[in-house]
Amino acid sequence: MLNKSKNGEALRALETQYNNLISSKFILYNIPMKGFLRCLAYYDEFNAVINKYKQNFDYKKELYKCTMEFNGVKTFTLPTIHSKIIPLVVCLLLDFDEGVINFPQFVIDYFPSASHNQSYYAFCDTIITPFYEAMRAVCSGEEVKPQDDEITIADKQITIVNGGLFEQTEYLAQRLYDAVKKSNLSDEDREDCKIVIEGFLLATESCDSRRIKASWIGMKNTLKVVKAMQNNLTKIEDLLNFYMVL
Repeated sequence: MLNKSKNGEALRALETQYNNLISSKFILYNIPMKGFLRCLAYYDEFNAVINKYKQNFDYKKELYKCTMEFNGVKTFTLPTIHSKIIPLVVCLLLDFDEGVINFPQFVIDYFPSASHNQSYYAFCDTIITPFYEAMRAVCSGEEVKPQDDEITIADKQITIVNGGLFEQTEYLAQRLYDAVKKSNLSDEDREDCKIVIEGFLLATESCDSRRIKASWIGMKNTLKVVKAMQNNLTKIEDLLNFYMVL
């Protein structure tokens, strides 16, 4: 049964369910998550927003773009715009609720921490809180117009690159990493260099050409300060051209 709320009733109800969910524990997530989903389903305001953004939304494609794995380490990065956060998180929560995705395993895999509860809180910070804030903004009329909310680009289909690229660039990237450790860079600059190299390796393992190209630009511009790296950067660029990423 849907219900049109008055005087902000829906947002107050959502705030209550949100607080219940983020203050819960890893092993007790099920009841507050169901309450959160029931609240979204109950009020007309939320249904209107969700249905609007779910139109032409490719959940599987967007979920793939959020997840990355490198050397057994998984990461999850949520989109930054309301029109993608809202349908993505709703679909993801429904997958958890229906058992399509194992929620405890997802949290442990993508948000590893010293304890399961800390992993759960990291999940809430990364996924639940941005979703709640997006829903509040949209339902309160604070939504930024699409043209101001995101960079307008063609929604190109993901182009998968041959896995041989990762195999051939992994050694060169390791050489870059070793050079960074031996460089006379400041600790802060050295850490920045390590991060972009790790990001590039994660991108190449994903085989997503757009991720690879974006991470390459960041790595190339960051590492150009170290002359000793230029030879290996050139070799990597040659490989990217060979695999038609650039």
